[in-house]
Amino acid sequence: MLICDVLGVEFEKLFVLKSKEELLCIVDECYSLETKLTQEKKKYYSNLKDKIEEFFLRKSF
Repeated sequence: MLICDVLGVEFEKLFVLKSKEELLCIVDECYSLETKLTQEKKKYYSNLKDKIEEFFLRKSF
């Protein structure tokens, strides 16, 4: 028995990549929920958004 069956989640949907907009929105939401935002965390979120942008740029070619 797969964990997907236990959770009632379709196996195939686990591997569907979210859109660029969805991923950037998730990062923005996480950023806004941070209560102790250090320079290191700011850099982390900025780098994460850059990596998402870069991934979708490369994917479009």
